[in-house]
Amino acid sequence: MFDTTESGYYNNGESFFINGGLHDKSLHELLPIIQHETVHHRIFHTSSLGLLLIMFEKISLTDSTRDEILQGVSKYYKRMQEQLATYIEMLRLLEKSGVEAFKNEAIYMREYNKVYFNYFKNLSYKNKHLGYFRIINYTTEKIQSLINCLLLIGRDAFNIDVTKFGLESITTLSQLQTVMSEGRCSRCNSYNKCSCGIERRLDFNPNRRFSKLIQTISWVNGEFEYDQSVIECSTLETNGIDDYIKIVEQNYPSNFMVRNRLSSFYLKEDNSNTFGLPDLAHSFPFLEISGENYDTPEIKYIANPEELFSLDNIKYINVIPSGLLLTVNVVLSNGENYYCMYVDDELNSGFLLVLQLAYRNNAILQFHDFYIFKYPNWKDLLAG
Repeated sequence: MFDTTESGYYNNGESFFINGGLHDKSLHELLPIIQHETVHHRIFHTSSLGLLLIMFEKISLTDSTRDEILQGVSKYYKRMQEQLATYIEMLRLLEKSGVEAFKNEAIYMREYNKVYFNYFKNLSYKNKHLGYFRIINYTTEKIQSLINCLLLIGRDAFNIDVTKFGLESITTLSQLQTVMSEGRCSRCNSYNKCSCGIERRLDFNPNRRFSKLIQTISWVNGEFEYDQSVIECSTLETNGIDDYIKIVEQNYPSNFMVRNRLSSFYLKEDNSNTFGLPDLAHSFPFLEISGENYDTPEIKYIANPEELFSLDNIKYINVIPSGLLLTVNVVLSNGENYYCMYVDDELNSGFLLVLQLAYRNNAILQFHDFYIFKYPNWKDLLAG
């Protein structure tokens, strides 16, 4: 579902992926990638559709029967996700580095990254408060208020009623297009000009929902606000984890391991955080799930971490922390799988081995649980 040729991306799960080829990039180029992917992470982990897609992502690792439909769904949220992430990335640059740095970055994007410049430009036209010449005059506090408002809008664009989505009954991309453009009638549960004559264009399409909400942004009593009432929202906590699992099971009726694979998902009881983050700390096991009956490649153990440098054509490097222990999983382009365990320390001497391995092979490096941020010098590590 994801393009691994990109320099960085978020995988709908617990992790960011950063391409090892970034060793020749400056910190100026690297930090925006992390900020950009943080927005994707926030939206997926604070919304009903986001949590459902995270569950689908986990099942799709071993069951591809619904991949075509899931890839089709991504078409209806990619635009708003990229617009939001790029715009907030630029706002954070404006907040932290000032107007001149912001202007220079806009010029650079316009010349060398037209796709993402257009994401930024198009969103800036959707509401007068988002205009280029408006935001450069905002105070730091006003910029932060706008960022918070935009994150909440992104969350609510994804807060669809997953119980009414009926994804399990969608078997073709044309059916999906109809549901995304027409919605699904809550009275007769049909779509495409149903007999009730009720149109629900904003029910399930995050791109449309996002555009509608963006239009309502206003500045009221020293804060940016938006009108949530223009669409219907079903928050992350509206349904229990079991309700989400049942939806996934309905989409994979022949897969009897769905519940087993998703059983460790749960929501924190204390959602004091504004965004009510679900706790997924135990939901992405590193090695083979106990009890699954799938053919998985043999994972060979390497006792000496230095021997990892004798491997050629490394494609992925996965880092799993457990206290001071690091488990490093290496996957070669031919599918061969190796892992080793060794002690890391606060001087990051252990993690430097991982970075060297990534740079040498131009490999995709996966951080679990934001592990790299435990180091005070994480910016220097990523900058190489």
